[in-house]
Amino acid sequence: MLLALRSGIDSEIDWALARLVRLAHMDKFLLKSIPGILDELFVWPDWYVDNWDNNDGNAFLFSPDPGLARKRRRALDSLLVLRNTSLNDTNAQQLAGHRRTRGLVSKALRNLDRTRDSNAEFLLHVLDLLFSISSNLVVVGSGANNPIKPLEDIAFTSNNRALIIASLQTLTLILSNTQNSSNLSPTSPALTAALRYLPLFQDKALLSASLEFLHAHLSNQAMTKAFLMHPELAGTLRVLAALLIAEQDQEAVSVDVEQPQSDEEEVGDTSSPRKFVELSGDALTTLAAKDEPERSYEWMRTMLKVSPKQEMTQVEFWTLYQATFLPFAATHPLLTAADVIKNATVVFPQAQPIAYPTEPPKFVIRGISRKPAPAPTRDQFQCLWNQSTCPEPAFDGPSSLYAHVRDHIALLPTDATRCPWSTCGAALSAGRLPAHIMTHLPSSSPAPTVPGQREMTVPLLKTQSGAVRKRLPPAPKMTFAYQRPKANAEPPSTSLTALLILRVLFRTAFVSDDAVTRADEDHFGFPGLIEDDDPAAVAEVDDTPAGAERVKRDLVGERRGRAAFVGVRAMLASVQFADPILQDWVTEMADLTLGDVEVDEDVV
Repeated sequence: MLLALRSGIDSEIDWALARLVRLAHMDKFLLKSIPGILDELFVWPDWYVDNWDNNDGNAFLFSPDPGLARKRRRALDSLLVLRNTSLNDTNAQQLAGHRRTRGLVSKALRNLDRTRDSNAEFLLHVLDLLFSISSNLVVVGSGANNPIKPLEDIAFTSNNRALIIASLQTLTLILSNTQNSSNLSPTSPALTAALRYLPLFQDKALLSASLEFLHAHLSNQAMTKAFLMHPELAGTLRVLAALLIAEQDQEAVSVDVEQPQSDEEEVGDTSSPRKFVELSGDALTTLAAKDEPERSYEWMRTMLKVSPKQEMTQVEFWTLYQATFLPFAATHPLLTAADVIKNATVVFPQAQPIAYPTEPPKFVIRGISRKPAPAPTRDQFQCLWNQSTCPEPAFDGPSSLYAHVRDHIALLPTDATRCPWSTCGAALSAGRLPAHIMTHLPSSSPAPTVPGQREMTVPLLKTQSGAVRKRLPPAPKMTFAYQRPKANAEPPSTSLTALLILRVLFRTAFVSDDAVTRADEDHFGFPGLIEDDDPAAVAEVDDTPAGAERVKRDLVGERRGRAAFVGVRAMLASVQFADPILQDWVTEMADLTLGDVEVDEDVV
């Protein structure tokens, strides 16, 4: 193939290039396996850069010269081989050290007309080649071999999407090297281009390239401070916050919150300890497998009730929840005590967490109490004569029970004046007593109920010793709907980059504020923030007029940055991440306020 390229015979040259194009697609193909092949591959691209723009582009489009078309094809094939082989690290190192690589790239970026469509394919291969060899590229000076300015011009002026993306990606790689930070400029045309294309959320490739460049640009502290004075600062923050909102992966959650009805304490015998509702067996296992906060909502509805005049200590409330679900904590983590107490007001809107000013303070939740365990029930047709001491077993129906009670009534003394049924004891005249006793007998068909109604014991009248069971209307049904991030959902890379950019700008805007995390035994602090007791703080003090002016400009920039973040606070408050660390970052930015800092009205 090397001899064919050097032969000067058209058919041999075309065969060798076609063969090399196929080999270049193989990951294991190494240029060094054919010594001297690189020099031959640069021949036709060099010819293209030196001669192509001298031709009439329209003439080539409508009536191409066969000789020129063949040479152009060879230049593109040769450059395609260089571009594809550079994806291999070994080949990329060889190309980066070759004497003709930088020269070809520089001439192509500076000399070729970027507005001609016929040059787009060649320039795209050049940019891809430059990207492959730029991982360790150090750009010094502003000479002919400096690719920064041409790349910025392409990103700013080109209307070719592929060239814009390639130029931004290459600039990002070069400027990410700290040794090239001297080539950064706050007025870079590429920065303007990146901000211009930032709102194009649907074009993921262009959006990603713009975000990556903006992050590389703002990774330099001086550029970040300068950007706080940029006229597009506020608009950029809004676009980044809107991107986080647009890319949220959320799910709708709807929780039925039953409004428990208030009921007074039942009058009963208090000589024995009260028993409360307990969860066990399948009911507990089923409830424990639910996700929070639905599990805590259902647990409260099962275990507690509304009691306006009663209260529970917050420690008792949390201990009850913890004891119930602690055996399942390995697979279904518990909520924190604060979250459980907060959820009580969701299920029971009447409940109020209260702190009594005692010594020590007493923390309670007023308006709720534990549900008592249901009392054992007798059979419906059991005879309760003589304070429930009748030895007869339960009857089959109301007719047989009625006949049995008639026998009891027949044996009543003529002077009896109190009802002997269960614990009634009502005082009546002898003539009215038989009719009254019959009112205690149950009906064979209970009264129809409305779906959702429940039975409840009404407080006893002072003149009675028994309880009357009534049916109350159904409680109003409430639905609590909200959005939450999907469990284990990973945010896209564009959201992560946007969040990092917001984080850098936020920290720079609040760098002199007490809210910034300071360096201590648990934190690294924030880059660019110099502690008051740091020796570097003394070393960097500049008492010159230029230094004073720089300090003043930085303070104005911080003020503008804080005002801009206040402007997007509401948008940031609606951002939700499943990852608690990322969510803490957003919460920190959304919660901070301006305090006493004065801001320009046009910034807000």
